Amino acid sequence: MSGPIARPDCGLATAFHKTRRPLTLWFWAMYLMTTSKQGISAKELKRQLGLGSYQTAWAWLHKLRRCMIVPNREPLKGDIEVDETYCGGLADENAKGRSVMKKTVLACAVEKDGNGCGRELGSNDQRLC
Repeated sequence: MSGPIARPDCGLATAFHKTRRPLTLWFWAMYLMTTSKQGISAKELKRQLGLGSYQTAWAWLHKLRRCMIVPNREPLKGDIEVDETYCGGLADENAKGRSVMKKTVLACAVEKDGNGCGRELGSNDQRLC
């Protein structure tokens, strides 16, 4: 065994297919995209990651945004159940009401059907929330 060791292609049939950049850079792009409150512009992504051109950053953002969309999605219909909760942060002991807590609001809306809440995705038994 003196030949080169074949590297498994992690990007086959994904947004990473035929990328020339390391996957760690892609994961940094995903982190920046999901943690900034107002989203991230292609210009800012280019600056943060040190990408060569605006067009590269723009293409990356669009690839990642396409990955976040559920195919064949439809608007919720029928009876809808909506709930909210608060995640993270510490509440001030002397504060009153939930508006003064330093927590992130998490909201969820689901269709209600006869078998419980949720909508099936594809052929597996995942629920969309």
